[in-house]
Amino acid sequence: MTQAEDKQDDNTKLHPSNQLTGKQADRNSSSYAVGYRKPPVMTRFKKGQSGNPRGRPKGSHSPKALLRAALSAPVRVSEAGEIKTIAQREALFRALVARAVKGDNRATAQVIDLIERYGLSDDLNEGDMKITVTIGGQEPMAPYKRRQ
Repeated sequence: MTQAEDKQDDNTKLHPSNQLTGKQADRNSSSYAVGYRKPPVMTRFKKGQSGNPRGRPKGSHSPKALLRAALSAPVRVSEAGEIKTIAQREALFRALVARAVKGDNRATAQVIDLIERYGLSDDLNEGDMKITVTIGGQEPMAPYKRRQ
């Protein structure tokens, strides 16, 4: 053994976290060095004990589950003087389309994006009629269209 190895062995023996006591010394008859991926025996989890003993509380839900439940909840809406019960996700899309029809440029851009994303533009082309709206010589959706 070299002098450096002797010093290292002396240091590991002197450090209190490296010393085994009682049953631990019996389990490990050879000397045990604490280091990378070798935590002190006393700080390890006990057999059969989890690292998260309380765990996730019962009844708690993920954000995805909470959003799904919120969007599926029923809501009452008045349509043409008639009260209907629909899912909130449907009411959300109806409100978005209503804002687009009233002239909200951002809502219009979102509706157009959804139409293109889900391939609904074919459903809307019932004839060969094409409508182009220009305001001040520029299409209103020009700033919102994605660059390709």
